[in-house]
Amino acid sequence: MRTKELPERPLVRVPSKLTWQDSFCASFWRKLKKDEGKEVYHHVKAAIGGHPDARYNLAIHEMRNKRADRAAKHAIIAAKLGFEPSLKAVKDLFVKGKVSKEEYAAALRAHQAAVDATKSEQREKAEITRVKAN
Repeated sequence: MRTKELPERPLVRVPSKLTWQDSFCASFWRKLKKDEGKEVYHHVKAAIGGHPDARYNLAIHEMRNKRADRAAKHAIIAAKLGFEPSLKAVKDLFVKGKVSKEEYAAALRAHQAAVDATKSEQREKAEITRVKAN
């Protein structure tokens, strides 16, 4: 019997969650092997996929490399996605003078809009049910 020949590489888009897991693994192994390039690569891929944790980690990476302007951009984008630690990072950058008052205000409004968008009656009922179960 002859099996079908498969293409060498299927054309499938990698979900951002898998890329985020790859970046987390790279971050973990970086402590052992110091492979920072791989970590940043996976963070970039996950950030492009819309993962706010990865975007925040890119902001931290840029701050460590003394690139506050790029760090501010990453932190603002993550804050607009509703990621709380990133909003705190934007506030810290505002206090240090790296982010303007208008940028901070816009990030704060967008963050609140993202948080409000995730609220629903169905989620609140599920949360109440979960709390009662525990």
